[in-house]
Amino acid sequence: MNTLFTQKGFVVLYTVLVSSVVLLIAIGISNISSKELALSATAKDGYKAFYAADAGIECALYHDRQLDVFAATGTPSIDCFGTTISASSESLDDGTGLKFTINFAEESDVIPCTSITIEKYVDFGDGVANGTRIEARGYNTCNTGSIRRVERAIRVLYQGLAAPAPDGGGDIIPPVE
Repeated sequence: MNTLFTQKGFVVLYTVLVSSVVLLIAIGISNISSKELALSATAKDGYKAFYAADAGIECALYHDRQLDVFAATGTPSIDCFGTTISASSESLDDGTGLKFTINFAEESDVIPCTSITIEKYVDFGDGVANGTRIEARGYNTCNTGSIRRVERAIRVLYQGLAAPAPDGGGDIIPPVE
């Protein structure tokens, strides 16, 4: 009878040991899963920001290349994302051209927003101020205080297009050959 009582203790010990191993495996798997979820959420936010910047670039390119909205000083209006926005205009720091700034933003945690800067009549170092620089910054959320805010930027440079002079005169700046 003594051997029967001593073997019952081993069953309890084995049960506790197996339960502990299963618990450790479950904790490890849940730890890996939570990290993967955080990484995928960050990637999703990055995609939202990139696509917002891409949409901003496409909108600015369309209004510049097809409609020539940014050819003169003033406050041009453009229609993107179902919203009509007036661009603010100012001279570039070096006095060679114009800078337009457009912000598509709503105070929202779920809607991406875009900030676009268009610089016209830029000299890219060839002595002829006929270049255009467009930079769009996309954000996954317009809430500037969000700890999950992600920014992506796209910049487009092009030159060689005939355009009116930045002083508003009738002179044409010839394209670079």
